[in-house]
Amino acid sequence: MRTRFLLIVGSVSLLAAPVGANGPSFLSMLHHVATLTSTVPANGDVNPYGVAVVPVTTGALVANSVLISNFNNSANLQGTGTTIVQISPTGSLNLFAQIDGTKLPAPCPGGVGLTTAIVALRSGFVIVGSLPTTDGTSATAQAGCLIVLNSSGAPVAVWSGSGINGPWDMTALDMGTAAVLFGVQCAERHCGCQWGCGHTRKRVADYSIHSHGRHASPGIVRHDCQFV
Repeated sequence: MRTRFLLIVGSVSLLAAPVGANGPSFLSMLHHVATLTSTVPANGDVNPYGVAVVPVTTGALVANSVLISNFNNSANLQGTGTTIVQISPTGSLNLFAQIDGTKLPAPCPGGVGLTTAIVALRSGFVIVGSLPTTDGTSATAQAGCLIVLNSSGAPVAVWSGSGINGPWDMTALDMGTAAVLFGVQCAERHCGCQWGCGHTRKRVADYSIHSHGRHASPGIVRHDCQFV
């Protein structure tokens, strides 16, 4: 089976609409909130950022479970988290991936600091963004990369450069044998924005990716990048 990906990276500005005249907020109507489990794995990573629902059971992935990427390490430094945990619908927690920046199949500029950019695809691949720092501050943030994991949580590819600069968030249009990835990036090093990425430089990158089977490493076959 050949899986193709198209990645579009840019930036988004959100405008808050006034609420009040249209009735109560959605959160105010939730009265039965229960804690299922902690998202802290054995290494102590904290600050859960990315959330992705697993679409199919394959490898270590279990359908309808939730993958969560941790942005901070055990010292609570932003941009230093290296783990993705998987939480089942009943609340059980297991470690899906702990990514060692020195053992990636290709370099990730700056290392590993997993962001809210995470998607789980029907092909079994999980793609997660890295916006790494050395001291937890945006002053030391590097360009980072997108890391492709197989269904067992092992890194099989790293996408960097070509317009990828601080991948912050991501979603996907998953069509099974093809997928379109939509990403937002936060390039603090260039625009001086603070955490939260309110003012990013707008850059769009289109990638066509293909892989042969669920266990083959995806490879970039075409990409275009431009400012918008």
